Amino acid sequence: MVLGIALLSLASIIVVIIYCTSDHIDQDILEALRGDREQAKRLLKQAKLRYPGKSGRWYIEKVLYDLGRDRGVVKSRSRGIKLNKRDFNWENFFLFSMILSLVQFIASLFSNWLN
Repeated sequence: MVLGIALLSLASIIVVIIYCTSDHIDQDILEALRGDREQAKRLLKQAKLRYPGKSGRWYIEKVLYDLGRDRGVVKSRSRGIKLNKRDFNWENFFLFSMILSLVQFIASLFSNWLN
């Protein structure tokens, strides 16, 4: 049981490290900038410095709005969460599987505790 908790803690730390160190750049921003990741990072960083305390989604929407405004095309995106094939990557799959494993482990702890 202690080994299981230690392994789960280690896996959680790995998930956090992967999530924090990866650069999550919205695909729409990359498309608007023709794949220029450095410019996308720079625009997101500038928005975070200029408007501190907002959510990550807000910064993405702001950059997209500004890009559209500067090019004379302003279009809003839907608020719903959608998952395209291009949004799927192994990192998201790994995070989801780790969360699922964590829930399953906690459920098994409770079931053993109740018995």
